[in-house]
Amino acid sequence: MKNLILMSALFLSQSTFSDTLTGASLLNKISQSVRGQAADISDLKILNNLPTEVEKNKFIEQKTDQYLTTKEYTNKTTFRLMELFQYKTVTGLKSVTKDASTQFFDQMTIGNLSWDTLLTGKKYKLSVGLKTGNQIFSDPRPSDFGFYGILFPLPSSDNGYIKNIDQIDIPNVQTSLDVVFPQTESQIAGAVTTPLFFERYGTTGLNKNRSRAAAIFRIFLCDKMKASIPVENKVDDMTYDILYPNDQSQIGVNKSMGMTQEEITKILNKSDEIHGTRKDCMTCHSKLDPMGKVFANSGSLLSSIPTSGRLYYKNSTGQIIDQPVDNLNQMGQLLTQQDDYVTCQIKQFWNWYIGEDQVIDSNKLNQLKTEFNRVDRKTNDFVKSLVFSSDFAERREPNEIRDLALKVKKYFHQCQACHNTSDLYLGTDLTKWPLGHQNDPTDNVTYWLKKISKTLDLDHGGLNRSMPPKVQDGGFIPSKQELDMVNKWIQLGGPNELGQAQVQK
Repeated sequence: MKNLILMSALFLSQSTFSDTLTGASLLNKISQSVRGQAADISDLKILNNLPTEVEKNKFIEQKTDQYLTTKEYTNKTTFRLMELFQYKTVTGLKSVTKDASTQFFDQMTIGNLSWDTLLTGKKYKLSVGLKTGNQIFSDPRPSDFGFYGILFPLPSSDNGYIKNIDQIDIPNVQTSLDVVFPQTESQIAGAVTTPLFFERYGTTGLNKNRSRAAAIFRIFLCDKMKASIPVENKVDDMTYDILYPNDQSQIGVNKSMGMTQEEITKILNKSDEIHGTRKDCMTCHSKLDPMGKVFANSGSLLSSIPTSGRLYYKNSTGQIIDQPVDNLNQMGQLLTQQDDYVTCQIKQFWNWYIGEDQVIDSNKLNQLKTEFNRVDRKTNDFVKSLVFSSDFAERREPNEIRDLALKVKKYFHQCQACHNTSDLYLGTDLTKWPLGHQNDPTDNVTYWLKKISKTLDLDHGGLNRSMPPKVQDGGFIPSKQELDMVNKWIQLGGPNELGQAQVQK
């Protein structure tokens, strides 16, 4: 009961208002959210028979603590992490636990670890089988870490494994061993240094670990970078010339002939100098390239030889973060110190337990940041905070206008690949409402709703639209359903996430 009181104003006040879940309905929702299954009938009967609200609240807290120790909760969290890291589609939760490499995720809930462990963890599971001579296993993928064992010397863990792997006494059964690395181990950075991460986000001589850097920005800073479309010609003439040499088809502006074979060869030989140097490309490359360098020695598996890099990006307040790091360990530690990291992780928890259809305003976000740090960012403790919050217990009535607005806002995220992501692209951020500048009569919600309608040619079903660009120009083709959705949203006055019209019709 003491813990429940400590949750203070952030937590649920068990009122009798009809729009707030209490008693059996609240316990059932907690069980569904945490375990993925309804509360036991026997528990609901016990709860309903308790005479006072205090006793009911205490019982709900006890059951929640119990739910947070179940295998079902661990599996559900692991599944969510698999989706977050975009590893693979899993048809059922049971199949998740069969993959030895997911044991790192399992430990987040089993040990109630800090969420920062995803970037700073040093404890892994080494899955092994029968021992043949000095060789325990030939494929490193069944283990939770991905060091090379042939080209480079393996590091030494705190408990002697890895470096002295041939001296481990292995039983004649499939098993797993805990491998604990020192906190100072330079090349260990939680989930980022597992085989799953390296397999999912590969690299090439041209890519230079940018895909790994992009994944880190997406997962930990919620920065979903996409390729930019050049503003001058709407297409990359150089790219098209390489793909279609001597093309007669007027690609780009004032371009009627493609490049010669000699010119193409010259470009390809110096492609690394060109790749990522254009101004609109540098919106992303200025962030990806410095971070990618910490993976420089690593190919399909992690190298034990560290390389330096930088954490460089513009944070949500407009401040440029530019800090050098000597290795992956430092990069992971530095990321967890960023306010944008905390905001990003809280929003992911929010979407999982409260829902994407509920708005998280700045005051609420600040409350959650305080709570996140109060519980030392421990996974289970923060989940408990959320399921005991008034937002979780709110009974939300269906609202078609609000749901429509949320779908439109999510759809507009595709547009932000170009709009407002580079100095070359001016205009409002279509995903930040209200649109435009309210004090500027020429740049406000009404102006942008009309502009969106005209640009998409909604009056004619998009037949003569000028945006999004054509597919061959790097854009996409909106469907009739998508155009109808945006048109309906505009006709309703561009309602916001609460379903409230931004412009009165």
